[in-house]
Amino acid sequence: MNYRTTADCMPHLLDRKNRELLTSHGVFSEAELASRCEIMLENYCKTICIEARTMVTMARTQIAPAVESFAAATAANAACKKTLCGTLKCRYETELVETLSALTDEIAARTAALETEISALSGGVAEEAARIRDAVLPAMEALRGVCDEAERKTAKANWPFPTYAELLFGV
Repeated sequence: MNYRTTADCMPHLLDRKNRELLTSHGVFSEAELASRCEIMLENYCKTICIEARTMVTMARTQIAPAVESFAAATAANAACKKTLCGTLKCRYETELVETLSALTDEIAARTAALETEISALSGGVAEEAARIRDAVLPAMEALRGVCDEAERKTAKANWPFPTYAELLFGV
Protein backbone atom coordinates (compact mmCIF):
# COMPACT_ATOMS: atom_id res chain seq x y z
CA MET A 1 0.00 0.00 0.00
CA ASN A 2 1.24 3.47 -0.79
CA TYR A 3 1.11 5.58 2.35
CA ARG A 4 0.99 9.35 2.35
CA THR A 5 2.56 10.31 5.62
CA THR A 6 4.51 12.99 7.36
CA ALA A 7 7.62 11.35 5.93
CA ASP A 8 6.29 12.21 2.47
CA CYS A 9 5.20 15.79 3.09
CA MET A 10 7.74 17.24 5.53
CA PRO A 11 10.68 17.30 3.10
CA HIS A 12 8.58 19.52 0.82
CA LEU A 13 8.81 22.24 3.44
CA LEU A 14 12.36 22.64 2.13
CA ASP A 15 11.33 22.86 -1.53
CA ARG A 16 12.72 25.95 -3.23
CA LYS A 17 9.38 27.74 -3.63
CA ASN A 18 8.47 27.14 0.02
CA ARG A 19 11.88 28.24 1.28
CA GLU A 20 11.71 31.39 -0.82
CA LEU A 21 8.21 32.22 0.38
CA LEU A 22 8.93 31.70 4.07
CA THR A 23 12.33 33.39 4.08
CA SER A 24 11.32 36.35 1.89
CA HIS A 25 8.53 37.26 4.32
CA GLY A 26 10.78 36.80 7.32
CA VAL A 27 8.74 33.92 8.74
CA PHE A 28 11.80 31.65 9.01
CA SER A 29 15.44 31.76 8.13
CA GLU A 30 16.88 28.91 6.07
CA ALA A 31 18.41 27.40 9.22
CA GLU A 32 15.15 27.70 11.16
CA LEU A 33 13.25 26.04 8.34
CA ALA A 34 15.67 23.11 8.17
CA SER A 35 15.58 22.79 11.94
CA ARG A 36 11.78 22.89 12.03
CA CYS A 37 11.59 20.19 9.35
CA GLU A 38 13.96 17.92 11.27
CA ILE A 39 12.14 18.48 14.58
CA MET A 40 8.77 17.66 13.03
CA LEU A 41 10.15 14.49 11.43
CA GLU A 42 11.74 13.50 14.74
CA ASN A 43 8.43 14.02 16.57
CA TYR A 44 6.67 11.97 13.90
CA CYS A 45 9.17 9.12 14.33
CA LYS A 46 8.88 9.19 18.12
CA THR A 47 5.08 9.22 18.00
CA ILE A 48 4.85 6.30 15.59
CA CYS A 49 7.40 4.33 17.62
CA ILE A 50 5.35 4.87 20.79
CA GLU A 51 2.21 3.74 18.94
CA ALA A 52 3.98 0.68 17.51
CA ARG A 53 5.43 -0.36 20.87
CA THR A 54 2.02 0.13 22.49
CA MET A 55 0.49 -2.03 19.79
CA VAL A 56 3.04 -4.79 20.46
CA THR A 57 2.29 -4.66 24.18
CA MET A 58 -1.48 -4.70 23.66
CA ALA A 59 -1.31 -7.59 21.20
CA ARG A 60 1.01 -9.65 23.37
CA THR A 61 -0.44 -8.98 26.84
CA GLN A 62 -4.13 -8.40 26.20
CA ILE A 63 -5.40 -9.45 22.78
CA ALA A 64 -3.63 -12.79 22.30
CA PRO A 65 -4.39 -13.93 25.88
CA ALA A 66 -8.06 -12.94 25.47
CA VAL A 67 -8.38 -14.89 22.23
CA GLU A 68 -6.59 -17.88 23.76
CA SER A 69 -8.84 -17.75 26.82
CA PHE A 70 -11.97 -17.76 24.67
CA ALA A 71 -10.58 -20.60 22.53
CA ALA A 72 -9.82 -22.63 25.66
CA ALA A 73 -13.31 -22.01 27.07
CA THR A 74 -14.87 -22.99 23.75
CA ALA A 75 -12.76 -26.17 23.62
CA ALA A 76 -13.73 -27.00 27.21
CA ASN A 77 -17.42 -26.51 26.37
CA ALA A 78 -17.08 -28.83 23.38
CA ALA A 79 -15.33 -31.43 25.53
CA CYS A 80 -18.15 -31.24 28.11
CA LYS A 81 -20.75 -31.70 25.40
CA LYS A 82 -18.92 -34.70 23.98
CA THR A 83 -18.62 -36.19 27.47
CA LEU A 84 -22.36 -35.79 27.94
CA CYS A 85 -23.23 -37.16 24.53
CA GLY A 86 -20.42 -38.90 22.64
CA THR A 87 -22.19 -38.67 19.29
CA LEU A 88 -22.07 -34.87 19.19
CA LYS A 89 -19.69 -33.52 16.55
CA CYS A 90 -19.36 -29.98 17.94
CA ARG A 91 -18.34 -28.73 14.49
CA TYR A 92 -18.98 -25.09 15.33
CA GLU A 93 -16.80 -25.20 18.42
CA THR A 94 -14.07 -27.20 16.67
CA GLU A 95 -13.91 -24.82 13.71
CA LEU A 96 -13.99 -21.80 16.00
CA VAL A 97 -11.14 -23.13 18.14
CA GLU A 98 -9.12 -23.90 15.00
CA THR A 99 -9.76 -20.40 13.64
CA LEU A 100 -8.94 -18.70 16.93
CA SER A 101 -5.76 -20.74 17.32
CA ALA A 102 -4.67 -19.80 13.81
CA LEU A 103 -5.44 -16.15 14.54
CA THR A 104 -3.44 -16.28 17.76
CA ASP A 105 -0.48 -17.76 15.86
CA GLU A 106 -0.82 -14.99 13.27
CA ILE A 107 -1.02 -12.33 15.99
CA ALA A 108 2.18 -13.69 17.50
CA ALA A 109 3.94 -13.76 14.13
CA ARG A 110 2.86 -10.26 13.14
CA THR A 111 3.73 -8.91 16.58
CA ALA A 112 7.23 -10.35 16.19
CA ALA A 113 7.48 -8.86 12.69
CA LEU A 114 6.48 -5.44 14.00
CA GLU A 115 9.04 -5.70 16.81
CA THR A 116 11.71 -6.54 14.24
CA GLU A 117 10.80 -3.46 12.20
CA ILE A 118 10.88 -1.26 15.30
CA SER A 119 14.29 -2.65 16.26
CA ALA A 120 15.63 -1.95 12.78
CA LEU A 121 15.02 1.79 13.13
CA SER A 122 18.29 3.64 13.26
CA GLY A 123 20.07 6.30 11.34
CA GLY A 124 19.08 9.81 10.50
CA VAL A 125 15.62 11.20 11.00
CA ALA A 126 14.80 11.20 7.28
CA GLU A 127 15.87 7.56 6.92
CA GLU A 128 13.89 6.58 10.01
CA ALA A 129 10.80 8.38 8.75
CA ALA A 130 11.08 6.60 5.40
CA ARG A 131 11.50 3.21 7.11
CA ILE A 132 8.50 3.91 9.30
CA ARG A 133 6.46 4.70 6.18
CA ASP A 134 7.74 1.70 4.21
CA ALA A 135 8.01 -0.99 6.89
CA VAL A 136 6.63 -0.08 10.32
CA LEU A 137 3.23 1.27 9.21
CA PRO A 138 2.53 -1.73 6.95
CA ALA A 139 3.54 -4.08 9.81
CA MET A 140 1.19 -2.19 12.14
CA GLU A 141 -1.62 -2.44 9.61
CA ALA A 142 -1.04 -6.17 9.16
CA LEU A 143 -1.18 -6.76 12.92
CA ARG A 144 -4.27 -4.59 13.22
CA GLY A 145 -6.04 -6.62 10.53
CA VAL A 146 -5.48 -9.90 12.35
CA CYS A 147 -6.49 -8.40 15.70
CA ASP A 148 -9.67 -7.01 14.15
CA GLU A 149 -10.51 -10.45 12.78
CA ALA A 150 -9.88 -11.99 16.20
CA GLU A 151 -12.15 -9.39 17.78
CA ARG A 152 -14.99 -10.39 15.43
CA LYS A 153 -14.62 -14.05 16.47
CA THR A 154 -14.04 -13.58 20.21
CA ALA A 155 -16.93 -13.32 22.66
CA LYS A 156 -17.56 -9.83 23.97
CA ALA A 157 -17.08 -11.00 27.55
CA ASN A 158 -13.53 -12.08 26.74
CA TRP A 159 -12.48 -9.06 24.70
CA PRO A 160 -10.33 -6.71 26.82
CA PHE A 161 -11.40 -3.46 25.12
CA PRO A 162 -14.71 -1.75 24.44
CA THR A 163 -16.15 -2.48 21.01
CA TYR A 164 -16.54 0.26 18.41
CA ALA A 165 -20.30 0.23 19.03
CA GLU A 166 -19.74 0.75 22.75
CA LEU A 167 -17.37 3.63 22.06
CA LEU A 168 -19.69 5.27 19.57
CA PHE A 169 -23.06 4.67 21.20
CA GLY A 170 -22.26 3.95 24.85
CA VAL A 171 -23.17 6.50 27.45
